[in-house]
Amino acid sequence: MTPIRLALRFATAVAVTLGLTCAAVPAVADEQELAFEGSPSASVHPWDPLPNDYSNLDLTVTGRYDWRYDVQVSFDTRDLTGIAELTTDSNCSHDSTVHVCLRTTGLEGQGWWIGHPMLAVASGARPGDSGVLHVTATGPTGRRISKDVTVFIGGTSLRIKPIPPQPNVLPSAATNPLIEIVNEGTLPANRVLLVVSGQDGLEFQEHFANCQYGDGFNRTAAVCTIESQIAPGETVTLDALRLGFTGDERATGARFHLAANVEDRTISALRTEFEFEPGSGPRLTFGKPETPVTAVGGPNITRLAAPDTDAGFAVGIRRDIEAVGRWAPDDDGRTGTLTVGAQNNGPAKLMSGPEVYLLLPEGATTLPPVGCRPRGAGPAADRSFVCDASSAQQEGSGKTFDFLLRLTTAALGGPVEVYARLPEPDADQLNDSLNLTLGARTATSSGAGPVVGAAAVAALIGVLAVLTVRRRRSRTRR
Repeated sequence: MTPIRLALRFATAVAVTLGLTCAAVPAVADEQELAFEGSPSASVHPWDPLPNDYSNLDLTVTGRYDWRYDVQVSFDTRDLTGIAELTTDSNCSHDSTVHVCLRTTGLEGQGWWIGHPMLAVASGARPGDSGVLHVTATGPTGRRISKDVTVFIGGTSLRIKPIPPQPNVLPSAATNPLIEIVNEGTLPANRVLLVVSGQDGLEFQEHFANCQYGDGFNRTAAVCTIESQIAPGETVTLDALRLGFTGDERATGARFHLAANVEDRTISALRTEFEFEPGSGPRLTFGKPETPVTAVGGPNITRLAAPDTDAGFAVGIRRDIEAVGRWAPDDDGRTGTLTVGAQNNGPAKLMSGPEVYLLLPEGATTLPPVGCRPRGAGPAADRSFVCDASSAQQEGSGKTFDFLLRLTTAALGGPVEVYARLPEPDADQLNDSLNLTLGARTATSSGAGPVVGAAAVAALIGVLAVLTVRRRRSRTRR
């Protein structure tokens, strides 16, 4: 055995031994994984304390460990004296200023839930007072991290007033719903963060410089930061947003979310789902100059605010299907290719595919191509067909079918009738039907003739011979 092979076998044996040894001891990931997530500030309402199962401290300790481990979280309240008091649950011990809590991880990759630390107003504190809560977390490897949370007495309570339904919105046209924001809290909002999100079909026709725009799975969103103050009791009106809709849906909507002063969990979650890019247009404002400040304040008092508001939009959809046809005779004039189909002129996509109905003159014989089948009963049963053009659902797409015809003398110069049927409202019915003549020369036609009446359409779809008789009578009268 060569030295190289011996070395490989020895290395393999060592690797297996180490793997078995390590499997018996839970592995701990890099200490750098330990981190805090949450708001850098907290708002405490001075008159309406929260229930015991609620926490007004938005904070989580995260760490990536392979097994369940304990983490120790301590809350130092020495700089909250006279401002706020902290209450923790039964898994914590505390002295006059420090609370120490032991938490256990969830599954791999999950964070530590810090329980229900509750901040309440200290005796003598007034709205606008603030202090600092010092939080420290110690992980299973001994690594320690710290975070300071500024605690405000009182806070902002931003709410969007109800947005009336928006009827008759034209596809791709800008619409500007009235967005009014009121501060029902006790402290001003020095910075407002607005999220506008919706399903596919929502378009932001103006990309403001203080907004970021991104697309996720079947969703689109914008996060805007407006450096303007909203005082307690004040109502402001947002600039025109210039929202647009593609028109693919009859009813759609947008959701508006507000955060005061600092980003909240909703915005943080969006940043993990979307890849945002900044806008480059004008700035979105409340109709007054922005006035950035250094100390922006605490977050929305969530329990008192209704930060999410939905707006409904009824889009005036316009879908137009057009019948198309072409006759290309062979040199003998007795055979040829008849091409029929449907074209989606948009501007919206179709919710379901159109069908193409074909009626041949007497004396014309053919076998239906793939996607088509005989249709009808009675004398016209062998020369009426229906074709499935469902692949023409997208705007600008079309689907055609080639019928190889053999004509008798009676069929030469005979009429071909084509009708494209849409099982949903069609914006332009003038181009739904067409006539072709099976002559000796190539003939092309699109749906540009008179509208086919309801009775005639029913006849073409059902017993198509009735339609032939009616149109022949019409030509005789002329």
